[in-house]
Amino acid sequence: MDSITTPDDQRRELMAQGSTLYDYLTRVDPIIPGRKLAAARLNAILGNLECMGSDIPSVQYSRIQELPPELLMNIFQFATAEDPTIPFVLLMTCHSWRTLAENTSILWNKIIIDEGPDSLERAQVQLYYSKSAPLSIEIRNGRYRMISIMDRLLGGHFHRIVHFIWVSRPSVGVDRVPLSRYIPRMRNIVTLALDYPEPGFPSLIKTSTLLRRIDVQVASRNDLDELLAVVPQVLSLRWLTILLGPDYSDSGKLDSKIMAACPVESLVISSHIRHTGRFDIGPWMPSLLRIPHLRSLETHVPFLMIPTAPTLSTRPAETSPIRLLNLSVHTISSPHLLIQPIVDTVTSISISCNMEHAAAARTLRILSQVSNLTLFEWRGLRDQTYPLFVYSAFRLGKLRRLCFDVAHSGHLFLFLSIIAPHLEELVIGKGFDTINPTQAGEEVLSPLHTRLMGSPTLRVLDIKGILWPPMPTLYSKKVRLRSVSSLTVTISSFSALSSVSLRSDSGLYMKLLLTQAHNFYSRETDLSYFHNIHRLSLSIPGVRSLQKFPSIADFSSLLRSLTNLRAIQLPADTGVTPHIDTLCRSLRDEGVCPRLEEIESPHYPDWQLLLEAIVSRNLSPLLKSGEKLPVPLKVLSFPRQLHRSIHVPIQQALGGRFPDPILPWDLTEDL
Repeated sequence: MDSITTPDDQRRELMAQGSTLYDYLTRVDPIIPGRKLAAARLNAILGNLECMGSDIPSVQYSRIQELPPELLMNIFQFATAEDPTIPFVLLMTCHSWRTLAENTSILWNKIIIDEGPDSLERAQVQLYYSKSAPLSIEIRNGRYRMISIMDRLLGGHFHRIVHFIWVSRPSVGVDRVPLSRYIPRMRNIVTLALDYPEPGFPSLIKTSTLLRRIDVQVASRNDLDELLAVVPQVLSLRWLTILLGPDYSDSGKLDSKIMAACPVESLVISSHIRHTGRFDIGPWMPSLLRIPHLRSLETHVPFLMIPTAPTLSTRPAETSPIRLLNLSVHTISSPHLLIQPIVDTVTSISISCNMEHAAAARTLRILSQVSNLTLFEWRGLRDQTYPLFVYSAFRLGKLRRLCFDVAHSGHLFLFLSIIAPHLEELVIGKGFDTINPTQAGEEVLSPLHTRLMGSPTLRVLDIKGILWPPMPTLYSKKVRLRSVSSLTVTISSFSALSSVSLRSDSGLYMKLLLTQAHNFYSRETDLSYFHNIHRLSLSIPGVRSLQKFPSIADFSSLLRSLTNLRAIQLPADTGVTPHIDTLCRSLRDEGVCPRLEEIESPHYPDWQLLLEAIVSRNLSPLLKSGEKLPVPLKVLSFPRQLHRSIHVPIQQALGGRFPDPILPWDLTEDL
């Protein structure tokens, strides 16, 4: 198709038509949805047209117009799920996208009302274009008059609401409107979430026939009992989240008969972030285990003191099992007593709490009896009294994924007591510098290496806060990780990686956490395995912008080894020569990383040097066709959106054209 040009006279005609439309929008009846928003958008477009000169470049035909509307609609739906403002962008992109957006009602059905100045007008536009599609309403503040929102804005749309979320406490006084006036009118509601105690809430939900999820805050034990008494009447309910208010204090036993009639499959119990009282939900556990169809149980509370085993063993054998258990508590006693009744059914266990070594050993012992456990996460260990030896072994035969926090060498020995022959993903460590290298010596790392080599199915290995390896005497011991496709390790020198034997048949993703040392690279280092890396991420944890940290020594020599690299993420540094400049210079002068397509940098480069590097890669295939040349660069990522005088030349160079000269700019903060 021939290119379509827009000469200066057509620009003037567009401005004239736009000015006429703008005048109309400013005089039209204000009840039209989105009038002010549309007028503001149009005014901005007219301003951009006025700033453009007569030398407007040709508008080339885009191949994206060849995509079928159904595919574009699916793409737009995925984008809108992440950012509900995407449909407004589509309205101003081109005529075909605007038409598609206007006729796709599902793009407009997720409405968020926040503190933005145009929030209500934006919601009016979304209600207009959503036509008869089901609505998801989320209110994120209580500043607006609730009558204006609920009556005037949503008055004729209550029957369309399927998800209603109120994530902030409404204002006191006249701004507070009881939802008892509105919830009965939401006859098709499926999800109802309130993060404040609503008076009379149980009576509002007991007649619902479609409600599947409830998130609600309870202020007292009386409110909790009233809610749980009504839940068995809501037969469609499958998910229940109970937020215990900041003043909640009682923790007596629950009614086991009511729990036995509860229809929920997922139950989450959390304490308020500002909770200051002391209460223990341990006495609730025997009743909660009686919920017949419960599949998932999560707790996020300060205390969980498990009752004795005979109390918990009363769960009927014929009831449906718990498959996911998540215990996130500050203090817990005897978690193995809670796991014991569900050893035949649970498949995923996540524990986030501190406990003594004896309790941890008992927990692992009971986990070895779990027949179908595939995921185990253990975080929050802080006790420094763990012994520095492995005295027993716990076999988890079907475990596929293991996450284990390590803040002390004794925790590492506890991890070494776990035997998982079919492990596929291992995340071990906690954070940077969590283990002192002088403590994690050969007596710890040697059995760790042996354990890793004994995992032939391991695909993902993530080790943080443990130097790999910490002592030069271990360099001669090769750790064979032939099946690993993703590796994250903490090193003080690239020489440490000489002790690793990696796969060579396919691409490898490697993330290196670098300590704040100077000699990362030495000329004696064997970097032959770097040829197999497809994606490389370099990170220096703990380095901030005001800290002085030198660049990686001889970084350009490392780049020569990355012959199959597709993407690189550069570390933060404050050296004399930023890593991004070293990379650009090597791309321009030496042609390193011939397959590199993506670059991500936390720092900005020398812009002229970057353009020269892009031109050397992206113009070469056009000038010397037929030769086997490096692939062109495709993606550049920087912390913020670039100034137009830089952005345009970079886009031209990435597109295989000679860029315009970089013009000076005044607003340096735009970079």
